[in-house]
Amino acid sequence: MQSNATLWYARVAQVACVAFGAYIAITSAVLGVLGVYADNGWLSIVYGSLGVSMGVAGIAAVFTKEPMRSALLGWFLIGITSRSVLDGLYFLWFIPFTATLLVVLVATLAYKASTAKTRSMLAGGLLAILSSAVLVVAAPHLPVICPSPPARFAISYPSSSVWEEAESRYQLSCLEGGAA
Repeated sequence: MQSNATLWYARVAQVACVAFGAYIAITSAVLGVLGVYADNGWLSIVYGSLGVSMGVAGIAAVFTKEPMRSALLGWFLIGITSRSVLDGLYFLWFIPFTATLLVVLVATLAYKASTAKTRSMLAGGLLAILSSAVLVVAAPHLPVICPSPPARFAISYPSSSVWEEAESRYQLSCLEGGAA
């Protein structure tokens, strides 16, 4: 029999997963589309799709059973945390966000801890980190999509960004008038 405190915690965690997952999925989709219009092409589409998949995983985790729930939570929590670290290196306001995600991750692992749950979560998280790493390597080689008419705004990362090479290539190609 579960205590009222345990049920309360579980309900709050479920609502938070659905709300935050929806937020991540929607913002990733919107920014993915806007990124195409800011000369970031396929990088925006793939990075946005990756974010959407992580948000949807957070929502789906609420409706699944173990061990799938832990794998989905790993994809969601570790994936969003790694993206936050990747992007937060240049946006200081991401640091508290990243710290909060790490606390949630540890709390999730500690709640009814088991080896199978931990392995599933870490497997999902490892796949999320690997997918981001593959995108960093592949981004400069993705086809360019030049918006028509040319972009009137830019979504840009500081010069220390891991996306700098791809972003520069996309913008240069669009300024030159064609796809690379």
